[in-house]
Amino acid sequence: MMLLGHGNFWVYAVGMILSAWSYNFDSGTSAAMLFETVKEAGLESKFLKISSVMAGISEGTRTFGTVVAGFLIHGLLDVACMIQIAFSLLVMVFIFFMREPQFKQEQEEAIPLKKILLTVSQTFREDPRLLSWLISTQLLSVVMCMFYFYYQNELQMLSSWQIRGSIKKRPLFFPFW
Repeated sequence: MMLLGHGNFWVYAVGMILSAWSYNFDSGTSAAMLFETVKEAGLESKFLKISSVMAGISEGTRTFGTVVAGFLIHGLLDVACMIQIAFSLLVMVFIFFMREPQFKQEQEEAIPLKKILLTVSQTFREDPRLLSWLISTQLLSVVMCMFYFYYQNELQMLSSWQIRGSIKKRPLFFPFW
């Protein structure tokens, strides 16, 4: 959607929402599958070590991808997006060939959504600081995300080629520069 946005905020916003949802679905599913796989292999005591190594590799590759995308940002942003799409499709092929762990000790009963929502609301009533912490971290995350995706256009007055945008206007967030 970032490729199709062409400056339309709402297309970018929907793209970011879909990206956030996919990340959240992936993170929970990946963690659960890793735990079940480790359990099936009899390596339950090494779960944290395996999980931390995988997280390190994931963060390292994400950081490397961001650096590469930074070099492609000037005139080749569409190439960076196409590379991301290609790697995502490749990963989907690999995921297709994965097998789900068969190891299940006991059959867990599905918890209805209503019960989950009641438990969450009760937890927020018992500890209101938790709700304020959750809201404040999400607001901070929104600001960080907006900075991450839009700082190239808003910090044009800096002379560094890494962040200089192609639009020649005064930055909105720093009118005193």
